[in-house]
Amino acid sequence: MANFYSSIRADKIAKGVRFISQRSDLTLSQLSGHFEKTSGNLDIADAPGNLTSRTKNNSISLDNVTGKIVLDNTNGSIELRFSNPPKQDISVNNERSSISVSIPSNSSFEIQADCRSCDINSEFTADSLKATRTDKGDSHLEGKYGSARGPKIILRSSYDSIQIRKTT
Repeated sequence: MANFYSSIRADKIAKGVRFISQRSDLTLSQLSGHFEKTSGNLDIADAPGNLTSRTKNNSISLDNVTGKIVLDNTNGSIELRFSNPPKQDISVNNERSSISVSIPSNSSFEIQADCRSCDINSEFTADSLKATRTDKGDSHLEGKYGSARGPKIILRSSYDSIQIRKTT
């Protein structure tokens, strides 16, 4: 497999996108917005389909990916932003880098977040959300938020923070 150092951009693809390189394996079932892969960055906006990605050394930014999301990354920050409450399950595993998720305050979801040797900061609070921290510095957040049945959000990180924010 040859190294590829240029950028790739795709816009409005009904049948989806598949991208494979030495450091990335990405499948996106539908794209109404754009996909852009540059050296060290992956940016996807307005994708109503499912997304599955395994990457290394990439910072990932997802805006309004509304299908099921499965991300597995190492050494690069992950930022997920939703303008509408998520409806599908989200699973993010990020080794040695941060995770930031911004979702509307009117969202309903079930969450399980684990941060090895790092902190979890959430703007969402409820009696049904339980946050714990061990003596070793591991953090855990688990529970349900909102009045409706929502998707399951699983976040795992190590050595950097997990931020869960309300979309403004």
